[in-house]
Amino acid sequence: MEVLIEAVLEQHDRVAFQCAYGSAWAHWRGESTPEVGIREVELEFPSGVLRWTESAGPEVSRTKIRQEGELLVLAGLVERIADDGVIDFRFGPDIILLDSVPQAENLSAGMSVEFWFDELELYPYVI
Repeated sequence: MEVLIEAVLEQHDRVAFQCAYGSAWAHWRGESTPEVGIREVELEFPSGVLRWTESAGPEVSRTKIRQEGELLVLAGLVERIADDGVIDFRFGPDIILLDSVPQAENLSAGMSVEFWFDELELYPYVI
């Protein structure tokens, strides 16, 4: 996913970023020191999903990312749930694999949801 690193925060492994779907902060996990600018990154959620809610109203099916205090919220679509419980979460054109989702048995393919996380890590890569 393409992001714009807007600032390196006080703790040098944290960055503020924006993308096509909103803005937030994350821990930078690249080999080099983070720098302001456009980067291609992979998202990882080391603590897993804290909770989820079904989206309703005019925002349904709208991909977005936002910061809610110290928590991060990603909104998108449940694409598929594998037999082993891993969820394919559509976030724009990307698929994010999520496991260990609380109350996953209440999710179904096609649902618009918001997933809540307490930690996001960005791993840079070169296309």
